[in-house]
Amino acid sequence: MSEEDKETQKLSKKTKFSPMKIISRLIKLTLVLGVFVFIMLTVLTRIGGSSPILREAVEDILTEKTGYSATIGKLNYMKFYPDIALDMEQIELRRMSGTPEMIEIADAPSISVEKAKIALGFFDVLMGRSRFRQFEIESLAAAPQAITPKALYITKAFIDDQDGPAALKIEGRLGDKEISGQTSLDVKGKPGAQSYGVGDERTASLHIDTLDVRTNMKNTLSGLELNNLEIKNADKPVLNGDIKIKKKTKGWNVKGTLSLEPGKSSISPDINIVPGPELSVTGRLNSAVLNVEDIDASSPLQKAIDKLLSVWEDKEQSGKAVNLSGLKLDLEATLEKTIAQGFEIGRISAPLKIEGDQFSAAPLSGNISGGKLSGRVDLDAREKTAKLKIHAQIKGLDYGALQKRYAEQAQIEGHADMLFELTSTANDAARLADNLKGTIGFISGEGHMRSNILNIWGQGLLNNLLPSFGTEDDLKLNCAVMDLELEDRNLTTKALLVDTQRVTVSGDGQYKIDQDRLDLKLTPKSKDVSIGDLSTAVHLSGPLKDLSVTPSALDIGKKIGGLLLGAVNPAFYAITFVGLNLDDQHPCKAFVIEKENLPPPEDKAQEETKDEQPAPEGEQAQPPQSTLNE
Repeated sequence: MSEEDKETQKLSKKTKFSPMKIISRLIKLTLVLGVFVFIMLTVLTRIGGSSPILREAVEDILTEKTGYSATIGKLNYMKFYPDIALDMEQIELRRMSGTPEMIEIADAPSISVEKAKIALGFFDVLMGRSRFRQFEIESLAAAPQAITPKALYITKAFIDDQDGPAALKIEGRLGDKEISGQTSLDVKGKPGAQSYGVGDERTASLHIDTLDVRTNMKNTLSGLELNNLEIKNADKPVLNGDIKIKKKTKGWNVKGTLSLEPGKSSISPDINIVPGPELSVTGRLNSAVLNVEDIDASSPLQKAIDKLLSVWEDKEQSGKAVNLSGLKLDLEATLEKTIAQGFEIGRISAPLKIEGDQFSAAPLSGNISGGKLSGRVDLDAREKTAKLKIHAQIKGLDYGALQKRYAEQAQIEGHADMLFELTSTANDAARLADNLKGTIGFISGEGHMRSNILNIWGQGLLNNLLPSFGTEDDLKLNCAVMDLELEDRNLTTKALLVDTQRVTVSGDGQYKIDQDRLDLKLTPKSKDVSIGDLSTAVHLSGPLKDLSVTPSALDIGKKIGGLLLGAVNPAFYAITFVGLNLDDQHPCKAFVIEKENLPPPEDKAQEETKDEQPAPEGEQAQPPQSTLNE
């Protein structure tokens, strides 16, 4: 064997793999590290106290984390092991302004805390786990706008494991209203050495004045779920449902389904919320069924919102009836089935937008009992007084089909056009609906009316008026016109005309919405000369579901034809006919303008309305002898 081979053999023996040597070295390294950790922990147990240096260090940490200038009146103690613990008193946080070179600190604190005791396990902090050994805060006071728009005062926030399952609880006031809340905690460790943390699944509740919110919360990989969400106001159910909140690159996506009380309306939001100087809300808001009574001013939902705003919002600061500042909204809303007063209205959709303190729902679209919906709703909230404007049209409303949804047969069948021109101003958002005023127009062309609807005049009158018709026969409807004025929550008739081939009926009266009381006089006028002059009017009064019918004496000296003529307010057909884009072929346009010898809307609208002068006896205008579509 050569010298070179011998050297190679010696080298291979020296580098031969030996597992026992590696294990031995690892054991030695572990022992060394163990001794080092023991020494380090022993040192940590002796580090702490209440020195000014430690107090200033904690103040620096609080200043960095909160963005406020922090001061601690008294540091009772601070330690690092086995728990990282702080016991402090008289903590004050002040707003800072200016530049990094020239920082100005406010004189009065924005947030102050009388006492705070916080302890977290050393190894929990080391491993990034938020688990508390102790958490107690007493007398936290926050000035308006520091945390909430109104002043917030937390009497105490603490971990309670004495009365039932462990929970983090808070008690205090928001403004002058009582608040409290709690969330269940996950408990680990033996008694006396327990740690508390917020689990992936937990229950939570919040009480604000008369509002109560309860839910089961669940952490997900991308966000949070709120299951079995339930909101009550004064112990009355408001809504319930499930919500999923998903974290996005910017903001959150909120999706779910909510059921509103008492009509069980279904709301399904799919919206994106991006916080910032201006809160941005975009996405879609769908409703399979929406009962208008579930969202109107007297609904549990609106009362709960009003209560929350009254507690949360500092209205004196904004000085506005409706405060839309700081909010940018762009939602596509679709109501698949809308119900009002038990009647199914139809499908409605519109883009909802808020920008620059102005709200709009435009363009409105949908199908209302076969009729095409169009128009817009605008709310200007830039000034102290909010201004609401509603312009809407329904073309081709099938009012016969609407009746058949709730009765075996329709009393009047046909198609109509409707116009809504309403405005409102108010210094209080709750008064916007009450202050609505304007015009509601209804115009129907040819249709069919069942003769027994005229039984309000009595069976004898029906037999005399229409001797060739039975109660189940049809009358041909030439035209129906209704012009209503809304003001002070009262609907007043400006025009009410129904024209058939045998009779024309005019109406005059009022409906008081708040009292659900109708006072309406209906006056028939026969077109059949053989029947003679008919002057018996009837008075309908009472709630809509229980109307009473009584005869109403009519001065025979008054010209019936003149009453019909005067019933059509020129402003009505100048606005309504033009607003609905009715052409010259529409039966009602011919009836109102041609048969009554009135000028077209574009001419009449330029004239001043003149008081009607009674015609001398013997020269009374003849009733309209409409033969349209006969």
